[in-house]
Amino acid sequence: LGKQYLHPKRKVLVWWTCSLNRPGLHTDEDYMIKELERGAVQILRDLLTTELVVLRKLKFPHNLVHTLLDIELFRNLFFVYMRNKVEKLTHGHYPAPSHIVNVVRKGYKFGIGDGLKAEAKAFGLVATSPESKSLLHLFTLSTECKKNPFAPAKKEPKSLAVIGAGLMGCGIAQVSIYNGFVTYLKDVDKGALLQGERSIAKHLDKRVKQRAITTLEKDNMMANLFLSVDYEAIKNADLVIEAVYEDVQLKQKVLREIAFDRTV
Repeated sequence: LGKQYLHPKRKVLVWWTCSLNRPGLHTDEDYMIKELERGAVQILRDLLTTELVVLRKLKFPHNLVHTLLDIELFRNLFFVYMRNKVEKLTHGHYPAPSHIVNVVRKGYKFGIGDGLKAEAKAFGLVATSPESKSLLHLFTLSTECKKNPFAPAKKEPKSLAVIGAGLMGCGIAQVSIYNGFVTYLKDVDKGALLQGERSIAKHLDKRVKQRAITTLEKDNMMANLFLSVDYEAIKNADLVIEAVYEDVQLKQKVLREIAFDRTV
């Protein structure tokens, strides 16, 4: 309805006609309320003019399981089965599921009132049980572990030192050079260092045969591996990982040496 197509008098007529279909002088809230009322009235009219379908009565007042649970013999067998299943799943380590089965059974047998009393009593027993305290402690610890108490790293490490050329230390060194880190492998036993180097090279050769890496990539990785029997070679490493064998006194000695040498 562009201006160029309508006579001025017709423009007024079109505007007046369109105004009848919108809120006009009424507020949006009033218009919305009227529309809701109109819709509600229309729904009521549809309900009154529609023939109601009478649903036939169900043969059972409840579903089949509830009906069978009203039979004492079936109820006893059912709860014995559930108790055995719960014991099999929990191995007797968690008391709450067993209490749940007992509470439901009591509610079915004596009514909702006795069932609620049994539930309150069972809840008190479970909440104060050693298992509950242990689970709460475990939850608290797992939640704390998700938090990072340390500040963000000032810089991304590009080199690292691994103290200990045993199975764990060589594995860490292998993963490190595989991911492009300059890696210093330190051990007091030179034989262990050479054995670790051969083990890492053997693994990378296997990766070459599998065509996971090329020979050139393997050589570049091995070029990033440095062996050392003292701390002098690792003093410039961005990160130091202790991987000596499980001896508390040895670990403490190594950590003291690292701290003294690097003034950590």
